[in-house]
Amino acid sequence: MSENILISNHYPAKWEFARLTQAILDALPSFQRESLALSLSTLTSLSTEVLQRKVQILKGSLWMVASKLPLFASGVAMNEISFYRSQLGLPEEGSQRFERLSENTQRDLKAIGELMVEYASEQAAEDVTRWIPFVGLLVGGAKSFASTYSFLEQCLEKMEKTALLVLKEAYINYQID
Repeated sequence: MSENILISNHYPAKWEFARLTQAILDALPSFQRESLALSLSTLTSLSTEVLQRKVQILKGSLWMVASKLPLFASGVAMNEISFYRSQLGLPEEGSQRFERLSENTQRDLKAIGELMVEYASEQAAEDVTRWIPFVGLLVGGAKSFASTYSFLEQCLEKMEKTALLVLKEAYINYQID
């Protein structure tokens, strides 16, 4: 027996658009599934499942990002955080979307920024050890990998929680509008 499903690309939060998106993702091979999941706008699909799939994909690539150019770990990490923000639909501080969020969610978003500042200052201290001949590069590189990996993992976890709050607030606001 066939089931009738109503979807709308113009109003994805209504009806069964999220279910359709999940069915398509589930039917694809892994690389295509990852590519499609990362190409989906979290705001368009308004789906916690899509957001959580994105987080799993991003977590799976943490080790690759952390191992990129240990000498430039801070820059690589900041670029990655910017990518995570866009993938998870987190608004920039001061934007209209940011201003429409509750004070608690705004505070959570600001905390992610503070975490980035703390990491940058730690990286500056590590940079000094890298310039010690021979040993500094080895020790600094290993330490940089570990701290970058830990930082990205911690940020991604905080971003996931905050993105779920942003998504929930967007859904509530969408239903009211």
